[in-house]
Amino acid sequence: MASKIFISFFICLFSLSNVFAEGTIERYEMPTASALNNRPIQYYIPECYYKDDTTSYPVLYLFHGVNGDERSWVRDGNIQSVLDSMIENHIIKPCIVVMPNTNSGKYIWGKGDKSTLAVFLGYFKNRRGNFKEYFQEIEFFSDSLYRISHIPSDRAIAGLSNGAMQAANLSNMYPGQYAYVGLFSPVIFKGQVPVMEEEWCINPSLPHGTTFWIGIGNGDVFRKSGLKYAEYLRKAHIPCVVVKHSGGHNWGVWKEDIEKFIYAAFAVN
Repeated sequence: MASKIFISFFICLFSLSNVFAEGTIERYEMPTASALNNRPIQYYIPECYYKDDTTSYPVLYLFHGVNGDERSWVRDGNIQSVLDSMIENHIIKPCIVVMPNTNSGKYIWGKGDKSTLAVFLGYFKNRRGNFKEYFQEIEFFSDSLYRISHIPSDRAIAGLSNGAMQAANLSNMYPGQYAYVGLFSPVIFKGQVPVMEEEWCINPSLPHGTTFWIGIGNGDVFRKSGLKYAEYLRKAHIPCVVVKHSGGHNWGVWKEDIEKFIYAAFAVN
């Protein structure tokens, strides 16, 4: 009987030792002047954040795709468990992840219209719309809530599919402000980003100290455009890492991408 109690006690201790300190997912409705309605936004906050009130934290701004929303990376991408595990095991530095709703057709230029046509039209509006102004509001709102570092080496931005195009846009609108830019299955064509190949080669204000990280599945329908975008970067002598996967335009690829990208951006030295 005593031996059984000892074994049970040992198993209990072993289980507790493998329980990660859990970060929290915090959700807000963000007031905005650039959109027609308040904007839902979620944050991953590491478990250690509330243990002191002085430390500023690295940040990742993380975007979803056209048919996703601010919940996608938690619900489908398992981002919370990935971060909890990597932080607990001292693989990456504790960081804040900002996950706004950036679906143009549903929210930014419409009043909650969820039709396929609205999403489709919103995609093209995003190419010439006020996303830069909206992102400034996201940054301002996030800074008002949390201690976020503004040192470029502590800052990263990433997205999947259409969200990758948004990340590429912002990285060029704010050159040098993000050390890492992650583009997962990027939907990027000529004219979508404000700066293209020819201007990169002659514009001295473009990203310094920025590394682009592009993940693409071998079966991805947008594989060709993503690889072409990588060539634009390389011709402009901008560091670019391309990781090719088996698989297509799906979460199986993106979940692998986010783990590798987070390690690249926030690895413990």
